Amino acid sequence: VTDAELEADDAIAGNPELCGDCGKCLKACPTLALKADDMVDLDINGVKV
Repeated sequence: VTDAELEADDAIAGNPELCGDCGKCLKACPTLALKADDMVDLDINGVKV
């Protein structure tokens, strides 16, 4: 926790493909809470991921 003034950067700078559909997150989830059928498309600052 800080009270320092920090400048925000672009959440997807240099990497517009945040999800490459590799499935690593699905395999790594210990509770199996993530399902491939539940995947959604997102729009982050005008970039579809």
